[in-house]
Amino acid sequence: MNNIEGTNNPTKTLVEEMEIAAKHFRQQLGYNEDVLAISFEDLIKRLRQINHLIIKQYDSPIRPMSTRTEDGYMIVIGEIIDERTGKEQLLHEIAHILFDNNLPQFDGGPVEYSEMRADVFARCFLMPKYLFLTAFIENSNSDELVNINGIASRFEVNDYLVMKRGEELLGWK
Repeated sequence: MNNIEGTNNPTKTLVEEMEIAAKHFRQQLGYNEDVLAISFEDLIKRLRQINHLIIKQYDSPIRPMSTRTEDGYMIVIGEIIDERTGKEQLLHEIAHILFDNNLPQFDGGPVEYSEMRADVFARCFLMPKYLFLTAFIENSNSDELVNINGIASRFEVNDYLVMKRGEELLGWK
């Protein structure tokens, strides 16, 4: 794992690195910096335009995965998932393709760092830091109460992602 000079916290470094990577990937997909909510349909449409990337969806509940093919990469996800979960799964698998030297083989056990990095990347992509902080301010009151559901609705993500992003950026417990 790379360390940014002067940073002693590897988790903080990971978040900073994934923030930059997610910003660049959003731009490559043609998303404006101020886009708050990205729909599953639009995301999958843009991802399918990437050369040598195949995205397969199956009716049955299936564990999302990414793998190499002869011509590039393939992502497999279940078709019967809600939009919020679908976006998270797609971006998680994209992170494996972008950052893993050797894609994990499906063996039922996650590779801890690789999985953590993929989760952080998905959150950074779906909730960029400055947009998250703005949504946090707009969904907080003077009693220091935060409307997690309001933030999740703003970005069209699951509440859990908002909680994890709050941990990363604001130290929520």
